[in-house]
Amino acid sequence: MRGTGAGMTSTVAAAAELELELQTQSVQENRSGSGSECSETVVEDSEPRKSNHSAQCALDARREDSAKESEGVPLELCSLWSSTSSSSPTSGGSRRTSSATSDDICAVPAMHSSCSPKSAGRGVPRSKRSWIDDLTGEEKQKLKSKLELETLDATSIRPSHKFLVDFPEWLDEMFRDFDDGLIALAQKRTDRPVYAVSWFFSALTSIESALWMPFVLFSLGYDSAGTVMTNTLLVLSLFSQVPKRFIWRARPWMLGRAKGVRKDPTSSFPSRGVACAIVFPVMILFAIEQERRAHIALWIYVSAVLVTVVFTTFARVNVGAHYPSDVLGGLVLGAFVLACSFASLHTWTALHCMAPHDRYPSEPQLELHSDTFWSLVSVKQVILCGLASFSVALMSGVSPIRFWLKNNYVYGLLLSSLTFRFVFLCPSCSSTGVGLVASAALPSAWIHLKTILAGGLMIALSFALKPKQRGFPEWAVNAQRLVKFLLMYSAALAMMIYFRLRSQL
Repeated sequence: MRGTGAGMTSTVAAAAELELELQTQSVQENRSGSGSECSETVVEDSEPRKSNHSAQCALDARREDSAKESEGVPLELCSLWSSTSSSSPTSGGSRRTSSATSDDICAVPAMHSSCSPKSAGRGVPRSKRSWIDDLTGEEKQKLKSKLELETLDATSIRPSHKFLVDFPEWLDEMFRDFDDGLIALAQKRTDRPVYAVSWFFSALTSIESALWMPFVLFSLGYDSAGTVMTNTLLVLSLFSQVPKRFIWRARPWMLGRAKGVRKDPTSSFPSRGVACAIVFPVMILFAIEQERRAHIALWIYVSAVLVTVVFTTFARVNVGAHYPSDVLGGLVLGAFVLACSFASLHTWTALHCMAPHDRYPSEPQLELHSDTFWSLVSVKQVILCGLASFSVALMSGVSPIRFWLKNNYVYGLLLSSLTFRFVFLCPSCSSTGVGLVASAALPSAWIHLKTILAGGLMIALSFALKPKQRGFPEWAVNAQRLVKFLLMYSAALAMMIYFRLRSQL
């Protein structure tokens, strides 16, 4: 700290001394009645004095060299240098604003790097000040809420969470030219038609867009597909949230490196949308394979992944939400999630309830129907699974970890599907060996539509149940999240049981 303060003081003193010399030189020029060739002012029918020109250029060069000696120059000096370099004395003693052109004999001194947008993230760049001023009141409130900050200013673009690591600065610098070049290319057009495409693919590859799938599949009796999607989405939600929670990288629009077409307030690295663009097509196609027991050609997998990844990459960069280097991180994350998802399916094999003939009771008297459900079902097992799910939501949502604050609907829908699969479709894990039976026939189109609408209702309910934070202490907000998790979990589990029992009538 002492070294930094001493360096800053010497820089300020040097700048003041140079400014005094510049002013002295200007007075001498005014007395001699000559102009400076470094400004754009031209004295008609007269030649500028070479000595004055050389002295002016030497002073400008010394001022620029002094600026480069320190990294954290205050904004006051940046404004001082820019104001003194933007005006110069004329031969008549008056001053006029100059705008540098390529014809100038000596260039106006460049602003120090800490004042330019390129060094955003170190010091207080001008770009940070401008984008905050452009935010609406609602956007500022949303940003403060997400980052959990009481006030929002140019230096506070970082959440106040514990256990948070900043994205390595050397890595950001290494990808700077790569990122900035592709961002400029992707944002050549941000009008409504292009934004509509970006919005569509951003919504299509958000993790929330797939949460209803296991609920609907288990309700309709597509148990193999439901198993694949439950495992994959649980692995995806877990591993994709780890870097999002513990690594902070300000989004491009936050640093003025991109236009803020869509002002997402969370961390930029990695791109979860791109990870989902890899996972979703593979998950859906593999679920169809498992359900129909039919092979799908590899080229279909590859084509589906390429289309979703390309369009999602463009969409996320086009709206200013991600750097292209975030996309590379998303590709690695997506591949890792798929590998872990396929490995997790072996858990059901180890429990002896992965194959269709192992998922259902071996004897008719152990089958759960509407008239035998409450007499045969293991209420104790349901309660234990509910307590385990509640514990996961509790540890994820409260301090100091606060892993994922969306637990009321992410965990509410996914953990209820996992409970349904474990309790009612895995007789080997039941103390009595009971379970639901497979659907005798393919449900009608009306039942499909009704179940899908129920899934959409669950998603709509999850968004409506967001906790109210303004004016509430932290413990009250956490209590709201847990109560709403219980509502989502219980409602989803009850509706899945209801639809399955109704299908047997």
